[in-house]
Amino acid sequence: MIYLLNIVGMEMLLQSEFTPYVAGAILIVPMAILSFILQKRLVFNHD
Repeated sequence: MIYLLNIVGMEMLLQSEFTPYVAGAILIVPMAILSFILQKRLVFNHD
């Protein structure tokens, strides 16, 4: 899921004429936060 969102985000930013390095830098923080939240709720849920 995170991988697919990253691919879609990269394509959108690349179409907006960002370089691949800048697009990756823009996406790394939101993807890390989203990954943390999803893993906290879905993987490491100790209810």
